Amino acid sequence: MIWMARFLFSLDEKALIEDCIQKGHLSWQDDCIKSLKKKMKEHLKARQKHFCCYCLRNIFGDHNLVIDIEHILPKHKYVNFMFDMNNLAASCKRCNLKMKGRSVAFIKVCFESNTNPFASENYSFIHPNSDVFEEHIKYTVQQEGTNILVSYSVKNNSEKGAYSMEFFNLSRLERNMNDKAQGILVEDEDAFEGNPDDDDIDYGDVIASNRVMDIEGKIEHLALKHQQL
Repeated sequence: MIWMARFLFSLDEKALIEDCIQKGHLSWQDDCIKSLKKKMKEHLKARQKHFCCYCLRNIFGDHNLVIDIEHILPKHKYVNFMFDMNNLAASCKRCNLKMKGRSVAFIKVCFESNTNPFASENYSFIHPNSDVFEEHIKYTVQQEGTNILVSYSVKNNSEKGAYSMEFFNLSRLERNMNDKAQGILVEDEDAFEGNPDDDDIDYGDVIASNRVMDIEGKIEHLALKHQQL
């Protein structure tokens, strides 16, 4: 398990948490836990040094409404881990809602028999709290004025790195940001039509069922593979 600072819940907060878990995952939207969620989100952002847990983009200074408390194991399916800090991270809306949603495809078969539900080997992608992103994917950023160029590449043929690249479509994000830097009009990767405070409750199933294949990325990959033959 990766090092993480301890987060202590008060007795009153523990009582709220127990009540929410008993009521189910929809209780995540209850007004009574708003202040607790804000406290947790600030802790998660600081723990991650203000970078998105899945794409590593800088979220420093971003408004809290565009940053999610990400439930790595989705709360609608694993409600008992809804407040477990081992299962929580700070994520941008794109990665949490548009890419991951309510998917559980990243959970490996060994999860069912492993006594530690948060162990790295249970997950196909880079786990925000059990893995180190930089050990699997190289992420570089170049900025000149307001233009930002980014690059993602898998390190050491990492299976987790390759899976995360595809699952979160980081190649498309890279192209999108680089096209923007060149003044090309592109769709905003972070655009989301919905209530930005809803997390994955209302939209996850819809997003997962309508995930679009990145045809352009597949063509580029095949072209590059052909050149190497």
